[in-house]
Amino acid sequence: MSQAFETGADATAELRARIEELEKETAQLKQSRDAIAEREQRYESIVNNQTEIICRIDESLSLTFVNRMFCEYFNESEEQLLGRDYVVFLEPALRDRARAKMKSLFQKPEVTSHVCEVVRTEGQSGWQHGFVTPVMNADDSVYELQVVARVRSSREQAEYEIKNTEIVNGQLAKIMKDGLIVVDPQGIVRSVNEQLCQIGGTKMDEVIGRSMWDIVGAENHEILAEQFAKRSIGGASQYEMTWTSGTGRHVSAIFSPTPLFDAQGRFDGSLSVVTDITARRETEIQLRESERLLAASQKIARVGSFEWKRGEKTVTWSAELYRMHGRSPETFVPTKESFLETVHPDDRVAVRDRLRQIFRGVPSTPHEYRIIRADGEVRWLESTRWLLKDDKGKARGMIGTSRDITSQKRAKMILEERESILRSFYESGLMLMGVVELDGDDIRWISENEATAQHLGTTPEAMRNKTAREIGISPAESALWVSKYQEAEQTGETVRFEYMRPDDPSQRWLSGTVKMIGKSPEKRPRFSYIYDDITDRKRVEAKIQAAHDALEQRVQERTAELVDANRQLRFHAQLLDSVRESVVATDLDGRIVYWGKGAENLYGYQSDEVVGKPITQVARSDGSQGELRRMAQVREMGSWHGEFRQHRTDDTKFWAETVISLVNDPNGNPTGFIAIDRDITVRRRAEERTRQLHADLAHVLRLGTMGEMASGLAHEINQPLGTIANNAHAVARSLRNGTLPNDEVLEIIEEIAAEAMRAGEILHSLHRFASKAEPNRTAVDLRDLVHEVTRLFDSDIRRHGIVLRLDLEENLPEVYVERIQIQQVVVNLVRNAFDALLEDRRSEREVIVRARAVETGVLVSIADNGKNLSPDLYAKIFSPYFTTKKNGMGMGLSICRSIVGSHGSQLRASPNVDCGLTFTFTLPYNATESAPDKSGV
Repeated sequence: MSQAFETGADATAELRARIEELEKETAQLKQSRDAIAEREQRYESIVNNQTEIICRIDESLSLTFVNRMFCEYFNESEEQLLGRDYVVFLEPALRDRARAKMKSLFQKPEVTSHVCEVVRTEGQSGWQHGFVTPVMNADDSVYELQVVARVRSSREQAEYEIKNTEIVNGQLAKIMKDGLIVVDPQGIVRSVNEQLCQIGGTKMDEVIGRSMWDIVGAENHEILAEQFAKRSIGGASQYEMTWTSGTGRHVSAIFSPTPLFDAQGRFDGSLSVVTDITARRETEIQLRESERLLAASQKIARVGSFEWKRGEKTVTWSAELYRMHGRSPETFVPTKESFLETVHPDDRVAVRDRLRQIFRGVPSTPHEYRIIRADGEVRWLESTRWLLKDDKGKARGMIGTSRDITSQKRAKMILEERESILRSFYESGLMLMGVVELDGDDIRWISENEATAQHLGTTPEAMRNKTAREIGISPAESALWVSKYQEAEQTGETVRFEYMRPDDPSQRWLSGTVKMIGKSPEKRPRFSYIYDDITDRKRVEAKIQAAHDALEQRVQERTAELVDANRQLRFHAQLLDSVRESVVATDLDGRIVYWGKGAENLYGYQSDEVVGKPITQVARSDGSQGELRRMAQVREMGSWHGEFRQHRTDDTKFWAETVISLVNDPNGNPTGFIAIDRDITVRRRAEERTRQLHADLAHVLRLGTMGEMASGLAHEINQPLGTIANNAHAVARSLRNGTLPNDEVLEIIEEIAAEAMRAGEILHSLHRFASKAEPNRTAVDLRDLVHEVTRLFDSDIRRHGIVLRLDLEENLPEVYVERIQIQQVVVNLVRNAFDALLEDRRSEREVIVRARAVETGVLVSIADNGKNLSPDLYAKIFSPYFTTKKNGMGMGLSICRSIVGSHGSQLRASPNVDCGLTFTFTLPYNATESAPDKSGV
């Protein structure tokens, strides 16, 4: 059914595309027809503005066209002249001869000239000098004769009396619009007038004295030879030549020659009137090209055209219109009556009425009707007709176009038949079918069949233009539909899916097929859908799946032995996939079962040397007990990852990174171990060099810190030394005088000893802080460490009035750290806090050092209540070489962060709620491998 919808939609789209294409072709034909009409009007305007008498006559010698000059000369209107016999306007003595000559031109066309006397309406007569030109059809038959003449009163007599030079140079030559040229018997130009120079695009002195043979070019020599031969014996006929003018323009002109004879009657040359017809010829060429293009366009677009002129019985049909009717111009004469005979009898009255309406002035619109071709075939045409009117609003003819629409009609009928069939399936089908639109996050029903309505417990009328929410569809099912319609919109493809209806106690299954078919007038995407109830099929599939699962279980049980037999083969194949690193496999007892090529290259042992041996005999990192501990941990945790030193066969040592994993059989039972080793000696050496550089830099910074605290430390040392000196002087003086009791002397000596101890402890702390010892992590009491380093700030506390408060939790567990490095971190952070407070002039300045036990270690924080940093400075406080101190290096916090990172933690800074900063870090309880430094420093 979905495929039927798609086929119908494709046929409709194809039909619409063809209709649009034909409409475009009709528009192009109309443009061509309008262009031709415009050219004809332009040509008619040019002809009407000529000073010559111009007319056209048909084969019966009746006038079919007269220009304005013709009407004025004979003093009659166009309506009075059209249709009259042309010959009656000639002198009676000339009529028979002229009629015979003109009749012959229809059989043997040629351009002829004539000089004759004409009779005007008032009875007056005049001399007419002109020429007759046949007008040809496309098949080279003569359609009409065109007469162009200039009236001259007593012209014949004047031509024999006027000398050639006097004519050219006289007043008559100056006022003529035509050119005049006089040549001698050899064709040498004797004189010309200005009009001829304008026609030829040259100057008078450039023409006179030249041969006509040179002027008009070789292509006209044959014509000139024939004409000069006629003139020499007194004959003359009008002729036409085309040549290239002096300006490069192609010029077409009609020559009307008159032979000249001297007093003795000898041929003395000729006088020719030259009429420029270049514009006329160009117009005729354009008209013929337009007619050719129109005929080609009509054939391509299968559009024919027709024309009827007032006063004519026949209608002019285009070649394509003849083809549409299955008739030929030789056997069929199109008239109103003969055309109506071709129309289908059932449509004939309607077509006749339409013609009458057009003549009554009803605007033309396309109408369709049937015709019966000559072979009996019935075809459909669509015709449009336009009534043509003259300046007075009277009908002067009709034009129109006809288009063969038989294919479209047949396609439409086929489409309607298909739509009828689809509608029958749609209405009576058992499947759920219809059309919906996406409306936001909901769907809206546009059309649905009876099955859809019954499935949802309603009627098609009640569903029409309602949303899923309004009908009562569950939100879960509605959301599923919306997602599938959106998928169809995004992909442009047909979307198929299956689902079990939610909230349906009967657990019904539906199969859905949706496809986007366009958009609504409101621009909402529109879809066709087909849903089928597949509950029975799903239940059968479930039973089949259950039977299949049972069969699969039996097959698995029957093949278990084969799987177990191939386990070792798959196990070794898996091991062989990894050959870039050292790969070693053992059984659960630690005996080597596989020693890969990577292990041979790393350790130096060949596979046949070690396979079957206990791993404890080959791996000599930290003895057999270490290997056994790692295996026990792998059995418990499933894997182990670590770094330790290993030995090669030549006793050279290297650092290895090892990953040990437990290998299980398909039932999940452990069968052995697999170890992958990587040589990381180069990396460990680089890390060792980096740690050494960090230690050296930290030592330099400690010395720098000692330098910065030198004055305060000197005061702290001088104070006990001063007390010792004063007490010593007092004892000596008292002993000399004998005035001091022994018990007081003893008390003074004990005080001297206490001050000496105090000075010693300060010096000892300074020495340990400034010493450059090898890094060594030990268990450290953090409370003692903090108390020891904060004594270094006693002088600063008293001198600057800063409160240093220690908030250290009682009974803190020991931490496993490098004592000097952690002392450096605490000193640096406290020192930074003091420096920040010295820049603040507030009365209460305080630094708090806190320590609290947490799950992962001891959390240490150092906070001050100094000024807050700006966001841009706060973002860079851990960057190397960044400092806010005048003489600072900018490395203190960077080194502190590296030290804390090497202890598996991270140094963090955060602004306090009111003012100041707080730095925090965590120190580990146990001796563990250091975590990677995530600070990036």
